[in-house]
Order: sequence, then structure tokens, then C-alpha cells
Amino acid sequence: MNQDVYANSTESGLGESSYAGAGAETADDTETPVLYAKPIERAHIVFPVPDGWIRWMSWGDIHAGDCRMSGALLHLYPDANVHFQAHTSSSSSGDVWLMKGLQFYDQFHHPVGYPIPQHNGMNMAWEGSEYPLIFWAAIPGVSPSGAAQITTATMTNHC
Repeated sequence: MNQDVYANSTESGLGESSYAGAGAETADDTETPVLYAKPIERAHIVFPVPDGWIRWMSWGDIHAGDCRMSGALLHLYPDANVHFQAHTSSSSSGDVWLMKGLQFYDQFHHPVGYPIPQHNGMNMAWEGSEYPLIFWAAIPGVSPSGAAQITTATMTNHC
């Protein structure tokens, strides 16, 4: 698909996030890399979110061409770093989910900082399998005092 897809965060909060999805560590507590060599069933992954976050944001299912992103969840930390996690899948092999940018906004919908640059998912070699997209990133141009002003975010996606 040659068109970018834009998606606004649908929920956010300051308390405990209610997302119960997969994670960056395996069930046997061994560390896993950001990109997997082979798809891993969601039930075998646990997403432990590190403590200390100040806000969470989530997105509903996002579709771009043959691809789908689901369970997208972001945690914002006081030092303007974010932890992002989601599952991607495609109905055709060889696709790659591209999160082309992630822009943050304050309560008045003014941009806060600059967009987080592109993060690429895995090459989806197996049709219909889910692939995790997990990363840590700093929000460019945002100090800790600016992080506290963030209330929403918009993702630009492509597949």
C-alpha cells in the first residue's frame, strides 16, 4: 500500500493501564531481542512494563493494506522516554510494518517536541502470524517538564 495511515490514541490515563498483552521477556524470564527471528505465539510472551511511568496511551486496531497492528500500548516516563509495544500481522508474507512517526500533543492539541522517528517491524515471513513491535525511544526536543504536559499522540503508519 502506498499510503500512510494516521491513528490517534484512543485512550490514555495516569493510573494503571488495563492492557494485558504480550511482552519483552519470555515466560522463562530470559531476555528477548526487539526483533524476533520467528513469530512467537502471544500466549508465550509477557510484556512487563517497567515501573515509573506517568501516563499510558493505547490505540485500537490499525489497518494499512494487508497489515494490521493491534494491542498498541505506550507508556510515557518522566524523563520524556517512551516504551511502546504492539502486535503486527499481515495476510501476505514479506510485509513490514513501518511506524513512520509518533507525535505527542498537550491538552490543547499543541505539538510537544518533535516526532519520534521511524521504527520498523519485522519482515512478516509467515502469513497470519503475529509479530511483536517493541521499542524504547526518547521524545526529541522534550525535557522532563515537557513530558508532564503530554496527553495524546498520533502515529503515522505504513505497510
